[in-house]
Amino acid sequence: GAGATQVAYDRLLVAAGGRAGRPSIPGRADTPGVFALKTLSDADGIVARLPTARRAVVIGSGFIGLEAAQALVRRGLAVTVVEALGQVLPQMLDAELAALVETRLRDHGVDVRVNSPAEAVLGGQAGVVAVRAGGREIPCDLVICAAGVRADLSLLAGSGIATATGILVNEFTETSQPDIYAAGDIVEGFNHQGQRRVLPIWPNAVNGGRIAGGNMVAGRRRLYRGLASIKVVRFFALPAASFG
Repeated sequence: GAGATQVAYDRLLVAAGGRAGRPSIPGRADTPGVFALKTLSDADGIVARLPTARRAVVIGSGFIGLEAAQALVRRGLAVTVVEALGQVLPQMLDAELAALVETRLRDHGVDVRVNSPAEAVLGGQAGVVAVRAGGREIPCDLVICAAGVRADLSLLAGSGIATATGILVNEFTETSQPDIYAAGDIVEGFNHQGQRRVLPIWPNAVNGGRIAGGNMVAGRRRLYRGLASIKVVRFFALPAASFG
């Protein structure tokens, strides 16, 4: 494009990261007061709305959504969390442990609604006024859509780099193109069970980047032994951790 600069390389690392998931919920994209929570700009927008916000809905109950819910409660908002599946933290905990987290959230004033997929964001002149989830309307003036992280593949058009959900890499963090490596949230690699996954968490980004850098610069062939699923979070002082 205009102003683009071409840079020659011997080896290239693609680490373009991820972006917030954008579910196709009617009204989500064009209603003021609806935010993702991935970038500093997202956080600035949420903070700017807090002085006039009283009721918030968080769509999604992964750890980002639940941490957002806690932060909003501490700022004095009434918070409802809606989750399409039958429990909170469906990618992290089993039903028994998730029930403990749900109890802790409710004890601190969070209205947790499972089996309640978000169906629409409803807006008025001042922005969002409600979310319809599970067939019920929930009045609110702030919405945080915490629908996970997706690999950001927008940079790769025409590159020839093989992708699926993320950039496909082998056990050396190499892509399908010679001398091009990838690491971080953009990577789709193998987990310890030999399944291809995108696992966009900090430990994978650090470990994958270290191995990719060593393979690129030092010329050593270090194996990336698999993506790990590691999550540690607190819910109103109740710690929860999963490793696997």
